[in-house]
Amino acid sequence: MKNQFLISDSEKSRILNLHESRKDYHGTSLLNEQMGVMHNPPVHLHLVNQDNNINFDGGTTEETRRVDIENREGQLSTEQLMELSKFPNLEVLHIDGGTIQSLPAEAISPNLLFLSLPGSMIGSLPVEEIANSNINVLNIRNTKDSVNPDDIMYMQERGIDVIT
Repeated sequence: MKNQFLISDSEKSRILNLHESRKDYHGTSLLNEQMGVMHNPPVHLHLVNQDNNINFDGGTTEETRRVDIENREGQLSTEQLMELSKFPNLEVLHIDGGTIQSLPAEAISPNLLFLSLPGSMIGSLPVEEIANSNINVLNIRNTKDSVNPDDIMYMQERGIDVIT
């Protein structure tokens, strides 16, 4: 069941290009293809960490499939990220930049397929939970070497495409 959804190289490249094509800091951080009903709340929840305060109340637990957090220069605590556990059908989690104290294991929902933490300083990841999840792609590009290379190899050996 681990590799029930395989992502082709062209699809991985397309996803990576979408992340790189974000508008500059003063624009929106939504990806190019995010328009229309499919990406509107509550299915897609776009949050901004302002003054290290983030509010997860904008989504409904059952319907939310994607959460994007604009963290930039902010800090997210483990306790704040525990709130992600209230989204059992979450398929995509993207946290852009800033500092992540630690990503709790509870944030790895059974349906999570894509975990993206680019440009973040990550205190710790639940490596075992990620390795045993349905995650196909882990984007830790530009994470300032905050993920142990042995952990990266372990996740790759478990069939996860780790983008560094």
